[in-house]
Amino acid sequence: MKPWVSPIDDGRLTVYAAASIQAVARGEADDRQQQEALKFIVEVLCGNYHSTFQPDLPGVSGDRNSAFADGKRDVGLNIVDIVESVDISKLEKQHKEVSDGRPSSSNQRSR
Repeated sequence: MKPWVSPIDDGRLTVYAAASIQAVARGEADDRQQQEALKFIVEVLCGNYHSTFQPDLPGVSGDRNSAFADGKRDVGLNIVDIVESVDISKLEKQHKEVSDGRPSSSNQRSR
């Protein structure tokens, strides 16, 4: 197995994905660009659907690389969780309770 290489350097970053991410950052992305940007971030940059195990290689700690891959994947899993599972009305209610001075379980997910 080869050591990890950035998707920007290994050919997985397409012109369309880069343009889509830049359009999102500028607030100018159309629906298709928004979907492409999120897909590239979750699937490629975060490696959501790949194993995070990294074997030891000469001079490279597999444990360290595995931990790094787990961290990236966790970000992607949280993005997918927000997209698929967060109940916006419950989240709004939690934020209203906080602004009204009532205690809130803001550390719990809104599902």
